[in-house]
Amino acid sequence: MKKKTPNIVVISVLTVITMLTWIFYEVYQTLTTPPSLEIQPEVLAPITPTLDSQSLDKLQKSVFFEDSEIVPITQPTATPTPLITPTEELSPTPSEEETPSPTPTPEGQEEETG
Repeated sequence: MKKKTPNIVVISVLTVITMLTWIFYEVYQTLTTPPSLEIQPEVLAPITPTLDSQSLDKLQKSVFFEDSEIVPITQPTATPTPLITPTEELSPTPSEEETPSPTPTPEGQEEETG
């Protein structure tokens, strides 16, 4: 008598083979296709090799601070926060309340319900 493999085993093996084939195909496709280069036109524009003297003059005329005018930045020091010490709290004293307790009835006598 020939034993037949369960359907779940066949489906699992086919699924694993499909996944491995798909992974290898994606890796192959990623490695073989060249990347698309989309460069903006302003980046591709040529740069002029001459110096712009007007821009250099603007830099020289810009605001300049002397060392005495610069105020050093100090880091704020942390102020210690006072620690709150726990004080003894007064707990309310439990009041003795009457709790109803069941009263046993002698056997043979039943309570009359009205």
